[in-house]
Amino acid sequence: DTDPFLLYTPESDQDRLMIYYPDWKKNEMDYLTGSLGFHTYIGDKIKEEKKLHALKTLVIRVKAADVRKTKLKVGFIDLNSNFFSAKLQATTVWSDLEVPLSSLKQDQQLVLPRPYPGFLPLYFQSAEGATFNLKMADKLELTKDSGVEVGLIYLK
Repeated sequence: DTDPFLLYTPESDQDRLMIYYPDWKKNEMDYLTGSLGFHTYIGDKIKEEKKLHALKTLVIRVKAADVRKTKLKVGFIDLNSNFFSAKLQATTVWSDLEVPLSSLKQDQQLVLPRPYPGFLPLYFQSAEGATFNLKMADKLELTKDSGVEVGLIYLK
């Protein structure tokens, strides 16, 4: 068993975030209101980790403030702009949701910074057929319902 490999810590990784809000005028981080999506750069952390082969599970600590708004999606964008994700459901108590890396599916990713003008597509879908390789992970992406709080995100 290996120690958790931290990918995202809310208290210390604020400067690594590229944030999406549906309201263009909003310019502050708020974990409880509005839909939220973010990318955080992890390429440097991945390159430095010597035991990537032993890491098999993505873990995200979350809590939903409202039982009607519990959905989130988390995944990795690789160096070739492929996105591999999993859809999850939060509960109203803090819990660690686990995603086996082998279960990640190719998906469309949120384009950040948000495209301007606003009629440009907000999502990008890479060509089908890519396979996930943790060594190629460059960014972590998370999108969620309003009211879902996000804590640590790590690999184990």
